[in-house]
Amino acid sequence: MLQDAKDRAKWKARLIGWCDDLSDHLARPVVKLAAETLFGILASGSLRQAEIARALKEPCRLHHTQKRLSRMLSRHSELAWAAEQLQLQRITPYITDDMVLAIDPGDLNRDGAPASEYRTRVRDGDTGEIVGGYPLISVVARDLRRGTTWPLLTRLLSPARGGYRSENTDILSVMDTVQRHVEGRPLWSSIVAAIEGGCGMPGCAPSVMCWSGPPISASGSGEIPPRRRSRLPEICH
Repeated sequence: MLQDAKDRAKWKARLIGWCDDLSDHLARPVVKLAAETLFGILASGSLRQAEIARALKEPCRLHHTQKRLSRMLSRHSELAWAAEQLQLQRITPYITDDMVLAIDPGDLNRDGAPASEYRTRVRDGDTGEIVGGYPLISVVARDLRRGTTWPLLTRLLSPARGGYRSENTDILSVMDTVQRHVEGRPLWSSIVAAIEGGCGMPGCAPSVMCWSGPPISASGSGEIPPRRRSRLPEICH
């Protein structure tokens, strides 16, 4: 028990130190919320709010901790934006011109939560079934020479949200966000041949995502499995 308490205190101190950089964008109570949420996720190994609250082991009823986390997370949506900016600021200095950036459209299955806000219909990449959930877009930098992968950004999206235009628009927005933090522009060229205007190949229409080589998965392990290819925009070869 004593060792467990020491380990928890050490992890909390490290997480608080990491979250301190969020204070440039967020108020102190929201920074504390970020540290508590991250610690709860790591300690419980779960994204369920009840498990996160239980892992905090606060000297009060579990219901009160869960209610506080739910209320504050719903009120401070700017937390996601600030965490995204901090992630990019810390990792992009390690991105070099000989790396490639991979976009991996995915999905989050929330078929068991019909009351989830802005939930839509997505194709489950594991089962191939159409379920309730959300589309995801992840971007990683892959160093093919060293065999390392750097996670840059992951966004949960929904066509049901206000202001939605298209999946291509969401992909371009994600690419623009990453590019603003990266020095130089050749990083996308080894994967994306063209976004607007097509690639010049027969049958390639404007605003179609075109790849200059085999699709690269976010894990960098090679070609995207067939079940994931259906989640990508149209691919020209």
